Amino acid sequence: MKKLCTLLALIMLLTCVPMSGCTAEPEPNPATDFEYEIGEDGNVTITKYIGQAIDVVIPTQIEGKNVTQIEGTAFSYNKSIKSLVIPSTITSLVPAAFAFCTSLETVTLPETLLSIGNATFEECTSLSKITLPSHLESIGTRAFAKCSSLKEINIPGNCFSDTCFESFCDAGLETVIFEGSIDYIPQSTFGRCYNLSRIYFEGNAPSVFCYLENNDCIIYYHKDAQGFTSPEWNGYPTKTW
Repeated sequence: MKKLCTLLALIMLLTCVPMSGCTAEPEPNPATDFEYEIGEDGNVTITKYIGQAIDVVIPTQIEGKNVTQIEGTAFSYNKSIKSLVIPSTITSLVPAAFAFCTSLETVTLPETLLSIGNATFEECTSLSKITLPSHLESIGTRAFAKCSSLKEINIPGNCFSDTCFESFCDAGLETVIFEGSIDYIPQSTFGRCYNLSRIYFEGNAPSVFCYLENNDCIIYYHKDAQGFTSPEWNGYPTKTW
């Protein structure tokens, strides 16, 4: 009997039975949940989500071909989706692809993602959890505007240009963490973010810094960082961390 119990325990461990605490990767939605086109390059573009699932995992392949693009407005104005996983085959998100998805709460982005287009997640008012990939190169105009449930965001490196503005305007941000080196933050990046009270910098001070609605927002920087001043920098109180 003792040997039998031991054998059963070993089988459960190897097969990852739920009671063992293991978690499986989420299954992608079937191809029938999407309208799509296969381009001349052999890659798939999703043109519209037509499924009923509220948790959406976009497949890496359809008909054996890589899904490399989501067309603008393919998901926009969807009022049902709550979670979204974007595959590693996608390196850029086009403008407005998920705009006005007011029930969307969590988004999982791949590390391969390099750019987020204009208004990609605009007015996703329930969005509260999203991690920007470490190699992200650009965040477009109003990409996260009016994301009122988004309280914290980590922004990697130089993601802004002089052609983008209001990337996070009217968001519910309380904390922003700038990872790595960033030199340029457009004036209107955090426009009307009245609750923003903490900004952390991993690197040196940017040469261009945005206007903040909250004059008491504390700027945190490392003691060996260059360009910051104490007790204030650009008119905002500072602390080291």
